[in-house]
This record gives sequence, C-alpha cells and structure tokens, in this order.
Amino acid sequence: MLSNFTQVSGHCHIGTGAWLSGVVLMHQFVTIGRWCYAAGLAGINKDVPPFLIVSGHYPPEVRGVNKRGLKRAGLNEKQHKAINDAYKHLYRDDKKPLLLKAREMAQQTGLDENVHDMIDAILKSSEHRYGRYLEKFR
Repeated sequence: MLSNFTQVSGHCHIGTGAWLSGVVLMHQFVTIGRWCYAAGLAGINKDVPPFLIVSGHYPPEVRGVNKRGLKRAGLNEKQHKAINDAYKHLYRDDKKPLLLKAREMAQQTGLDENVHDMIDAILKSSEHRYGRYLEKFR
C-alpha cells in the first residue's frame, strides 16, 4: 500500500503487505521487508527487515513490531511471540551492534522461519554498500 506523495527511487524492493504512509521517501537500492510499516514523513535510506515499524528522517529508526501487519499476514500467537522476542533481542537489549546480535542469533537452531527471515534481511543488508546483496553480482 502506497499512500499520498510516497516517492520510491530506482531498484527498490517492497515486500508483500508493506504499508508506506504519506510522504515516505525511499533511497535507491533499498529493500522494505514484507509486512513492514513506514510512518509518515519517513526518509528510508537503508533496508528494513520484515515485520517492523520504521519512522524518522535520516536516520530512520526501527520503532517496534507491526502487530497489525502480523495479524494481516495470518500468523499465529506463537509466531507473534517469536517475532516480538527477536525484535527485543535485536533492537532493545544491550549495547552490542545490531549485526553482531544478528550473527549470534543466526547460529541458534530451531528459530522460527519468520525470525530467520528477519535475521537474513539484516545479514544481507550488511553485505553491500547500498544494502542490496545481489546488486554486487551485476
């Protein structure tokens, strides 16, 4: 869903169910994960992992989990809890860098597939200057 005056630059990927509010600006080569929500006036210049809410203008900040998007995606309570726990660990816990926490979580076994998608998005985002892993193979 794209609202009024949303501006999407070239080579952007927007995931299924993503919701971009009014006057959202997306830099080129940015990926918005599935079921994300971008608040109005957000300036997005880096990748956003799935299921998250992002707002702010340079730098944009992850504010929480898109609970409405989780319901629309048809996820059950166990999956909701797994995504919320992963969000808290990645974005709200100690002062370790996000990438280091994502690498640590990637080593765990038995992760929910949606949590794995979040971690995978963070890891792929770090592998290229513009946040798009596959663009380096052009």
